[in-house]
Amino acid sequence: MALAGFPVPEAHVVTDEALKAFCTHNGIALDARHNNHEDIADRIRSGEFPPAVIKAIDHALDRLSARTYAVRSSSVAEDGQDFSMAGQFETCLRVSKDNVPKMIKRCWASLFNPSVAAYSGRNATAVAKDMGVIVQTQIDSRYAGVLFSLDPLQKTTDAMVIEWVEGLGEKLVSGRVTPERIPVRRSSPVFPAQISAQLRGALEQLCTLTRQAEQLFGQPVDIEWCCNDAGLYLLQARPITALARDSHVIWSNVNMAENFPHPLTPLAWSVVDRFYSYYIRSALRLFGWTDAGLEQATSIIGNLTGIHGGRIYYHLTNWYEMLHFFPVGPQLVRFLDNYIGQNVPLGFAPSTSNHWAHRGSGYLSTSVFWLRLCRIVMTAQRRLDRFETEFYARRRQWRHIA
Repeated sequence: MALAGFPVPEAHVVTDEALKAFCTHNGIALDARHNNHEDIADRIRSGEFPPAVIKAIDHALDRLSARTYAVRSSSVAEDGQDFSMAGQFETCLRVSKDNVPKMIKRCWASLFNPSVAAYSGRNATAVAKDMGVIVQTQIDSRYAGVLFSLDPLQKTTDAMVIEWVEGLGEKLVSGRVTPERIPVRRSSPVFPAQISAQLRGALEQLCTLTRQAEQLFGQPVDIEWCCNDAGLYLLQARPITALARDSHVIWSNVNMAENFPHPLTPLAWSVVDRFYSYYIRSALRLFGWTDAGLEQATSIIGNLTGIHGGRIYYHLTNWYEMLHFFPVGPQLVRFLDNYIGQNVPLGFAPSTSNHWAHRGSGYLSTSVFWLRLCRIVMTAQRRLDRFETEFYARRRQWRHIA
């Protein structure tokens, strides 16, 4: 955006190559599958910069020569077409020059925040291993906010939404305060009479620049911005990812209302939600699914239920999709509908990329399915006996500890 002439604060970028050099220098492996996330984060925060990297950072800071800095994460997993991961990584504001290296390490360490792992798991995205860091001149803003060039909820073509707060925008992005919010028409934006002349001028310029940013990126965007007496600044622009996930989802609480007649606490909900996911994962493993296959299907089998107002609902779209992993998917869908009492015919077309037939070769996959099913039935009693033996042994241990 800077090259295109947009008003952005002066900045330098610490590339992902610097992170790789840092990890090599400190003997840190970023493969989180085989390491404890917190341990990796701690080692990054306590590590030492290679001499060449810290020299380059000091040189960049001398060129910026600002009073304070904003140190912002820029992971390769952020701002994608499908998931933005907004707010998952660190942003450090009003950082002194001496503390910039420390905050860079803090941004890198945020790759392994528990919330990042949870977000990646829920949305079937790989945990990022690369991150750049943007070191910007800190703008002491009078107002700061976000503009959506297309309303992500209404999705009308002639509506933009602007949100702002007084002061720094971090408290808006983090959700700590409720912002001022106005919808404006793209073709002829009109602003409330009570806003200040300074803010009105900034918003008028912001709308113009946003339309230019859409032309630059070729799609609707959301833009973080701020303004002060010196003028308007654009801090960040990303695609509006909610548009890419626009699809119908079928929710139902049939049968659920009988099993859980009362609203659940967040703790109880977390247990129930994980139970369904682990239950289905175990069942799919019995049919030969590998860990790699389960990971690819995480967005489905990790989101089989939802909660609204304390009440649990089946995410039937994902249940139907999951049942179509098998060659008898349509029959299993009808069985599920009968089992839970869902007697309303619902239109559903599975994603062909998830169909069982695409995991093998037609009839061979069907044959494997029936062979595995027969094996599961024939060994059910033996596995049940083994489970009961282990369960009662564990219970005796727990009673002894208590």
